[in-house]
Amino acid sequence: MSKYKVQAFTLMELTIAMLLTVLVIGLTYMAYTITAHSYSHFHRRSDTVASLVKVNELLIKDFSRADTVFKTDSGVVLKKDSLVIHYTIDSNMIVRSFGRIDTFTMPIQDLTISFEGQPVNFTAPVQEADRMDDLSFSVLFEKQKIPYHYHKDYSSASLIKRKAHAFN
Repeated sequence: MSKYKVQAFTLMELTIAMLLTVLVIGLTYMAYTITAHSYSHFHRRSDTVASLVKVNELLIKDFSRADTVFKTDSGVVLKKDSLVIHYTIDSNMIVRSFGRIDTFTMPIQDLTISFEGQPVNFTAPVQEADRMDDLSFSVLFEKQKIPYHYHKDYSSASLIKRKAHAFN
């Protein structure tokens, strides 16, 4: 036997140190995974909410500024003098075309387009029959229906232009 004693860890101490290291690494990885998943879910949800808010703001602004609003076979057209804004409304998205194209992906339900409380009729021969003043639909967000409703109040000057022979 040697007269010098070597300072070293025992096999049991090394095993315990490795076990504690594995536990710390496992807990760190689990915390990272939970945090990353939570952030990803939050980010997707906030993008969807931002999209819902943005389409609402644009529709409110466009409805209030438009002189006339017409229904088309694919959605709605808003006119202000020479400016024309197209909204294509599908069951899965709303596309706004005005210089650039904005696409809002959202499930659309219960689409209703009417003028003075009556549904807009496409089969009428007069173009003015496509005029509308109400647009409403619902969006399904996290298993809840969010209703959207937009109303266009026409000025009397606009209505007189529409039917000039109607006023005395």
